[in-house]
Amino acid sequence: MNAITKEIFPRKKFSVALVIVGLVLQSFIVTIGFLYKYTNGDTMISAGAAKIYASLSFPEPFFFGQPYIFLFESILAIPLVWAGLRADISTMVVCIGLFYLPVLLLMMYTYSRNILLCVFIGISPLLISFSYVLISQIPYGLMGSVGLGAAACVIYLFDDARATSRKICLCLLGACVASYSATSLLIPLILLRGKGRELVFSMTYFIIGFLLIYSLNIFYALNPSYIVHAAPGLSISGKTFVENISNPEIYQVFFSSIPFLWVMVIIAVFRVRDFNVDYIYSLFGYLILVALAFATTKIRDGGESYFFSRHRFFVASSFFFVIYFSYLFRNAVSANLFKDPKLYNLALVVMVLNMIQLTRLHFFIESNVPKVAAIYSYLIVPLANREYLKSTCDRVSLIMGNYQAALIDGRNDLIAYGCTVLTGKQIVQKIYERRTWMKAAIESDEAPLFLLKADQAY
Repeated sequence: MNAITKEIFPRKKFSVALVIVGLVLQSFIVTIGFLYKYTNGDTMISAGAAKIYASLSFPEPFFFGQPYIFLFESILAIPLVWAGLRADISTMVVCIGLFYLPVLLLMMYTYSRNILLCVFIGISPLLISFSYVLISQIPYGLMGSVGLGAAACVIYLFDDARATSRKICLCLLGACVASYSATSLLIPLILLRGKGRELVFSMTYFIIGFLLIYSLNIFYALNPSYIVHAAPGLSISGKTFVENISNPEIYQVFFSSIPFLWVMVIIAVFRVRDFNVDYIYSLFGYLILVALAFATTKIRDGGESYFFSRHRFFVASSFFFVIYFSYLFRNAVSANLFKDPKLYNLALVVMVLNMIQLTRLHFFIESNVPKVAAIYSYLIVPLANREYLKSTCDRVSLIMGNYQAALIDGRNDLIAYGCTVLTGKQIVQKIYERRTWMKAAIESDEAPLFLLKADQAY
């Protein structure tokens, strides 16, 4: 063992521990600073789905009334609901876990082989735009698909021992892409490992997973009354592409999704000895998909709708780059690349600076909650403080008395979806009710129905 390695080795466990502390600190700030305080009607639909699924009832396969998002978060939250955790908190915990899962898997695979690569992978989430971190962890179907898809890519690329697990991961990636189209930015990672016949087999398993989820649309073909919000029609053109790439409000969203500092540091020490040209194919495929995303009218017409129209298209970009560079450096870079003490110390400095910044951000959130909430001021469904929503639902439940079902005369998503989760009573609305099966059952039931006003303060 040379002198450089001796200098680094005693600090190995300390550096990884520091990374874990930074990730926990980031998660704490995101959770306590925002996600635990605020919610909206759409996230309460996910929570309601988890509660319904936990009772082993599956009224429809996709996001209620919206047949193009598979709620992985709600399904994975079932054990937490069984354990007694509130449904809305359960789905939030699952989303947080899925955001960090691909990163932790990469750290696990690289820890014994190259500690500095492990450290750089660990700090990558801290280099992503904070708005992405917030948006990713909202339970709405996005993180379930992207997080699971990225985790599947990590296992597929790094697990050399188990061929069966790689096949399962390819099926899972296909299912995630079918669940949420933004996950498609991860597809080019398959090209890193596949060649010729192997690539054909890989794509076969991917297609099987894709069809398993996509075929669930048959349910809606047979039950069209369940559809409240159909998949939006996307128009792709060269003119739209030019408009989007010339709009800084749009291309900055893309750039802020990539942990550029991490990538720049990696490239700065890029001393490849046997670079494989096959890596170019994967990167080229990614760029094609990004170009198609920029050519869509959905991004152009989204205005400043951070979550619904822009950020969600590129959340998978961060995971693509972290996985791409991790795999490339594991296979193509000299073993001595990450044994430079200066680079090691730089990683620790970046880590400490990020932790300081996160601590400052926590106090900023605590003292400027309205400013942070402004990130989501363009959400279609308005935000609400969780505690305020809970107290409102308690009052609604008290007003309803012994009534077990209520109909809102109009539209109020927070009360309809939120209070159903928090009170256990069935509350539906006349306008834009996604749970069509619940509304039909309540209206056909002979039991007395309580009437609530949509615009009344409770």
